[in-house]
Amino acid sequence: MRRATVSVLVPLLSTLGVLAVATPSGAQSTALLRSDCTGLSDCFTDMASLLSWTWGTRQPDAAAPLLIDIGAGEFGPFDCPDSGVPADPNGFVTVRGAGPETTRIYQALGFNIFDITGAVNLQNCTQVNFESLTIASESVGIVWNGTGTSRWSNIDVVAGGEGVYTAGWIEGTDGGAHLCRPSLHYWFGSTIRALGGALTNTGYYVNDACAEHWFYGGEIEARMDGAVSTPAVNRAIQMNRGDMRVFGSALRSHPGAYTGAVTGGYAGVVVGTPDPAVFHMHGGIINANSVGSTVAVDATALVASASSIAHTPDTAFVVKVGAAGGTATRASGHPDAISSPFLWEAGSTPPAVLSVDGEDLFVETDCDADGDCENADDEPHLMIYRASCGASPWFDAVTGRCRNVGP
Repeated sequence: MRRATVSVLVPLLSTLGVLAVATPSGAQSTALLRSDCTGLSDCFTDMASLLSWTWGTRQPDAAAPLLIDIGAGEFGPFDCPDSGVPADPNGFVTVRGAGPETTRIYQALGFNIFDITGAVNLQNCTQVNFESLTIASESVGIVWNGTGTSRWSNIDVVAGGEGVYTAGWIEGTDGGAHLCRPSLHYWFGSTIRALGGALTNTGYYVNDACAEHWFYGGEIEARMDGAVSTPAVNRAIQMNRGDMRVFGSALRSHPGAYTGAVTGGYAGVVVGTPDPAVFHMHGGIINANSVGSTVAVDATALVASASSIAHTPDTAFVVKVGAAGGTATRASGHPDAISSPFLWEAGSTPPAVLSVDGEDLFVETDCDADGDCENADDEPHLMIYRASCGASPWFDAVTGRCRNVGP
């Protein structure tokens, strides 16, 4: 059964742009979006007209999907609205650009205290695919709400601004964050960057209890690039709830050009705040640092709350603070939630980081047989992180005592 025309959105979109001369009217498998449609059929010159036709006239479905081919230039924003018929959702659309350097979907301003909108907005949509383009916004790149599926390949998301909120991806903004609304999202070879000076700057924000995200071979970055007078939060991934799996990717949180204070410091991945969440990462790197900040700011790579899961075998870590000071923490949170084994490089000085008991290992190379590791001897001792050992929180596996504690 064909769903009813989206009566509210379509007339509104029609007023925002001028329909191209060669407007499609049937069940074409491809629609073009170009700055100039001269000599082309099935072509639009603005996003609003294209969307009015797509959801109001064409109405793609599983039997007749639609390819939207976007040429060079800047267009947008893109909206996939709720069809109003759960059994017959909007979607079944592939949005294909001419490359991230060539095609750009853009939103100038997308945040106020009553609503969050992005350069791309999707509500209860299924089988929506985006390929080879840039999604850019002064506040939020992509907003997802409700159920459905999406796939993203060779996408650059760039969100940046100095307002209240900056995020590359955010979901559950319609008040449904605590509901279980299954959705499934796949990312391949893509970058997501939140480059804001906002009060909250987040690369990827998972906020729906039954959302599932798979991220392969890309980068998620949160970088404070603006001048903000009020302390801010900067996180590569924030998971209030939901499930995310990351493979062979880089997750970064750092100051950029920003030199002010950051509440709670720079965090790579925060899992399960306030509700339980699941995070798996294998391969790649989590980099959280405040190097370059002119004030003392903490840096934390991985945080997980009780009842959550943070599982990161075979993942590299970089955790550093700037010359102004601060605390570097590789892993933090409930010990039952953290499954993040990590072997630091060998040397004569233990890593200057905090972590969770038993998760960090370090081979000190300047010990003697009695466990004295301060006199430049050459016996290697395996050290295991143990907070109760005090100022030097390492347990010497050779002596069976805390580091540099005599018999």
